[in-house]
Amino acid sequence: MKPLTTYKAIEKVIGTKPQNTVGLTFITFLLTILTLPLRLLTLFNKGYSDISDSDWELMLSDDNIKIEKKQIAATGFDDCIKFYGLTSTDKKLNDLLRENIFGDFIVKINNGIFLRQFKSPSDWPNSKLVYISLDTYKVENISKSKSSWVDWQYNFVDDKQFDIVTENAKEYSKILQIRTV
Repeated sequence: MKPLTTYKAIEKVIGTKPQNTVGLTFITFLLTILTLPLRLLTLFNKGYSDISDSDWELMLSDDNIKIEKKQIAATGFDDCIKFYGLTSTDKKLNDLLRENIFGDFIVKINNGIFLRQFKSPSDWPNSKLVYISLDTYKVENISKSKSSWVDWQYNFVDDKQFDIVTENAKEYSKILQIRTV
């Protein structure tokens, strides 16, 4: 039996994330007051759009596995934040993916898959990075995230570590350093 690989995440911020200043605070307050009628309307709206007419698209394929995604919901300006249902040709993996909601991020490493998972589209931007072992078919929660950035990026560091950039701005980057334990 192969030894299990477990992962540990450490969140780091490189650079300085801009802080609110007095001027921005006043503008934020003013915009909050002006948009109050729209905010009240959203109390009666679930905050996202259901998508029922999308097709299955290939998300990941290698020699042993194939995963397809189907958009099930969207939110944000112009529905730019997309949520997917996933399916796999591997029945055990398919059982783990079914009934869950995922974002665009997927990386296959060794014999497992990292995915960004959401509880519900209405919980955006709250999500978690999960690892699914293809040896044991167990799901491991690696890290929680409140990143509103959609395009997470994978960066290989070495055999024991890789980084996932969850926010990549001009002034700062937020990185999950993932290490094998």
